[in-house]
Amino acid sequence: SFIRGVASAVGCPSLAWPASCLSSATSSSAQPSHGDLVASNLRMGAVLDWLLEAHDFSCRSDLRGIVVLFFEWLETLRLALCREHFQACDPSSQDAFLTECRLADQQAAALAAQGVDLDLGSSACNGATSAVQTAVGAAILWGREQQLTAPCEGQTWLLYPAYRSPGEICSASKLPLPTATSEEVSARPPTWRDITTHFSAGHLLNPSIITEVLRQHRRSGTIPATLRQRGDDWVVNLGAGDGACTDGAHYDPANCLATQEGLQGVFIEGDRESFAALQKALNATRGGGQHKILNIYISPATVVESIAAELPTSEPLLLKVDIDNADCFLLRSLLKVFSPLLIHIEINPLFPPPLMFRQRFEGAEEDIGEAGRQRRLERGQSLGGCSLAAALEDVNEGRRERRAKHHLGDRPGHLPYRLLHVEHANALLAREDLFVLLQRHYGDISSSTIDASDLEKWRLGYLCHPLARHLYSREFAANLAVMELADPSISDRERLERARVWLEREDPNGLAKG
Repeated sequence: SFIRGVASAVGCPSLAWPASCLSSATSSSAQPSHGDLVASNLRMGAVLDWLLEAHDFSCRSDLRGIVVLFFEWLETLRLALCREHFQACDPSSQDAFLTECRLADQQAAALAAQGVDLDLGSSACNGATSAVQTAVGAAILWGREQQLTAPCEGQTWLLYPAYRSPGEICSASKLPLPTATSEEVSARPPTWRDITTHFSAGHLLNPSIITEVLRQHRRSGTIPATLRQRGDDWVVNLGAGDGACTDGAHYDPANCLATQEGLQGVFIEGDRESFAALQKALNATRGGGQHKILNIYISPATVVESIAAELPTSEPLLLKVDIDNADCFLLRSLLKVFSPLLIHIEINPLFPPPLMFRQRFEGAEEDIGEAGRQRRLERGQSLGGCSLAAALEDVNEGRRERRAKHHLGDRPGHLPYRLLHVEHANALLAREDLFVLLQRHYGDISSSTIDASDLEKWRLGYLCHPLARHLYSREFAANLAVMELADPSISDRERLERARVWLEREDPNGLAKG
């Protein structure tokens, strides 16, 4: 508690720092260069990814404690390195650097006291870059000595250090994590690896698990009337890639339902090379000849007609959208006609609810194709996509109002969508009737079905994920300390102003504004 108590919840780089400072921060050869920052970020990201795996597979509490200490040490060194690099941006950076490097020394001493072999050499205050190299090397050497076999059953999830979050919003007690009695443990949903390649905190549901729940309730006759239509053996996949069903960044639930569960689908992929691989993968599945596979690029103006011409139902099981071009605009068009049971969409996770960010849809001929997609990716993920709140607004546009106005009751086309969970940069939504069914089935033993706000679920799935500061270098590339946007002590008006300041700094030409 002493070690944690000396650090404050600080962000680096700060939203308050001007672009001119960020682009020319290092003026002294004694300070770490931007190249040092990039290399150190990559090293720390790789070793933190491995440490999270060790935590999941380590059944001894003392070993898990060491993993937590390593995480806290590396996060302290990340902030020390950042403060050292950006000393010219903020008069308080020198003091902040000394606070962090002294804390790093104390955390290293705590690891050594736990029996971890450390070749510390000198204090982190003599140079954060070399201290990062020491920490990474120590974690790798320690890991080689551990025997990790199978994931452990338990309710301890590794989270971002709570004392680093404003108002300690990342403490387990403030997140929608499940609590299960011993009798309920066997009823938990199966564990699976999400977009981060790790087991999600809170026993999250995925579309394959949900499909089995639907089947169980159909067999038992406990299915609601709105879920009796059998359109849920179809999926729609916008941005199907090569058809692979893998863990990690390329996890694609629609492809997995087709290749592993035998569901039929409409699959759209514009890139010719990926499309050829997609055809091969899907034609090899059970009933592969029944898939509708289209090699086209789509826009909000064309997407409804393209899908309607191929899909024999207005209520497919799953709609997955990931075309790297303001995906929520496609959702807004599609949801006026279709009512899928589940929606899986890539989001821009940097903006907490209720902030709404929408990248402008780039619909010019030169922007629709693969070359345009690559330009958007090169411009940076931080300026792309739509925030969680924007996606939810577009999905639910007019649904509640239509139901109330026409007194049509619970017709599928009028049922709103609710957030099941966030998986780093993806969100899974369920139509209200399915959400209620899943909530009745799992109750509070899955974070997906716990009754929590969109903000709380965003915190669990993104902000407080232990890899959020490093995974895919999203925050690093954005020059954004998301904790400053997530501070619960500020008003939404102030939150909006902070986001505007960041956007004007990072996108002065307005390329991403929607």
